[in-house]
Amino acid sequence: MTKATNPRQDLICRLKDETEAKRLLVLHRYEMQASWLSWGLDILMQRDLSWTTILHQYSDRLLKFVLNAQQNTLPSPDNLRRWNLKKDAICGLCKDREVTLSHVLAGCHWVRNVEHKLPREDRFTWRHNNLLFHLAKVIGDHVKVANASRPRQPVDSLIRFVRPGQPVRKSYRKAKPPSLLDVASDWSFDFDLSEFRRPGSAYVFPHVVCQTSLRIDGYLLSRTARTCIGLELTCPMEENIAKWHGSKLRKYEEEISFQATQNGWKFYAIVIEVGARGWIPPSVHSGLSRLGIPRHLVKSLCKQLTLLAIKSSYIIWLNRFNQDFQPWRLTVH
Repeated sequence: MTKATNPRQDLICRLKDETEAKRLLVLHRYEMQASWLSWGLDILMQRDLSWTTILHQYSDRLLKFVLNAQQNTLPSPDNLRRWNLKKDAICGLCKDREVTLSHVLAGCHWVRNVEHKLPREDRFTWRHNNLLFHLAKVIGDHVKVANASRPRQPVDSLIRFVRPGQPVRKSYRKAKPPSLLDVASDWSFDFDLSEFRRPGSAYVFPHVVCQTSLRIDGYLLSRTARTCIGLELTCPMEENIAKWHGSKLRKYEEEISFQATQNGWKFYAIVIEVGARGWIPPSVHSGLSRLGIPRHLVKSLCKQLTLLAIKSSYIIWLNRFNQDFQPWRLTVH
């Protein structure tokens, strides 16, 4: 809160802070509805649930799902048992008891151990690939624009000459933030999606950078600058986002970055997380900005990824008793 300019305002600010602290203390005591506090209260309050979004992008049923999923009040098996509505409630796929919403949306072991081995996308991979496909289209279009532009010379290396007798004028023009793509104009890209594959073709990480069996979701490559940018997308439950972010970064730092440096390449890892209920952490904005994507496009992209995640999770919820889930590519319009 901003610093008050007089004692009266300072007292009002202190009282508001104490009241807010007491309110949050009570909220943390709730067993079911307190998980959203771990996502970040300030960011959660800024979620895009404007009237325009609600009227044109959220159906009544989808909005009901979003609100109940956020507060953990959906009729999941653990809630049905807690509410004394169905004592024998079990997971519709793996038949386990006492399963939670997190289990249904992102953790069912039947999906990971049985459906994942079928010759089609399992439902969790399907949600992930819906987001990855949209992200790949946006990044691919941006790479084409970047390749059409001349590589920018670093600002620090430019010499500004001043004519004799002329005063030195300070430039107040805000410089464009540096981008990882500024160093070259021969960027190529690939993503671990069937839409990017020809029949019989397999996705592999470029061995010229590093010999690894890791299947990072996508990469951008410049051979002239000997630079590779790895892109990894995860779609966990919101309370697990911080854990997965650190785990992914450490994995790629240990196995790819070190070997790439030994081979004379620069490797940068950008890890993007989109929660199963649509929440996107601030690290996604900064990661996409490193690619030079304009701020307004990053904001628009994040809203689209949020909507895709929510719609995909809603479909997963509707199919929680269906072992014959048939995937298709879900898009935003």
